[in-house]
Amino acid sequence: MRKRLVLTISILPLIFIFLSSLKVYAEESRLDKANRWLLENNIIPIERYPYFRELNYNRKPLYESEYLEGTRDTIVYGQPHDDPGEKPVQVAGGLRHRYLGYTMSDAPFTNYMYPDDNNIAESYWSRGYNPSTLISMPWIEEVTMNHKAVSTTTGNSAYAGFSGNPEFEGFIREGLRIRSRHNMAKAGVEVSYATVDFTDEQITSVQWHQYAYIIQPPTRYS
Repeated sequence: MRKRLVLTISILPLIFIFLSSLKVYAEESRLDKANRWLLENNIIPIERYPYFRELNYNRKPLYESEYLEGTRDTIVYGQPHDDPGEKPVQVAGGLRHRYLGYTMSDAPFTNYMYPDDNNIAESYWSRGYNPSTLISMPWIEEVTMNHKAVSTTTGNSAYAGFSGNPEFEGFIREGLRIRSRHNMAKAGVEVSYATVDFTDEQITSVQWHQYAYIIQPPTRYS
């Protein structure tokens, strides 16, 4: 009898742990999913795992908003904000801030639905967004590595360990393609937010990962 009692006590905790682990996996958060994807795809080294946390490097908390869920399931920290002296812009659907919040490394996270500052007909390609003008590897060039768009709130350069990775070329091209006025116009879609206006030929003619400063990695879940 005594032996059976000991056996029962030994097994119950194991059953509890097993059931608890199933529950945790079933309720895996978007941070957990994003971190697991980054690790499984060799985007982050094991020593930087987990990359996404509840607090960013400057201890800003994860920003939760229905506005960022679904197709915009974006991982940002702090609060939406604008450049000093600016106010949010009124557009169809409400107010929009220039930045959705901050990245994990505490750099401003651009709101790609913020209206274009320079609303002119000239294409982005003609305005200098092409290899003849763009700076190669801006994360190591002194003139660009401390630009306000990639600097943290403490004045340091944002973490650039994701930049220059050819694995991200497909993500960058798809992002340019999705935001392109050219493709939206062909589909008969009118938009009120900023678009990039590249043709398919222009998108595929450049190795964009050589020019893009990636301040936060894309994942399947964010």
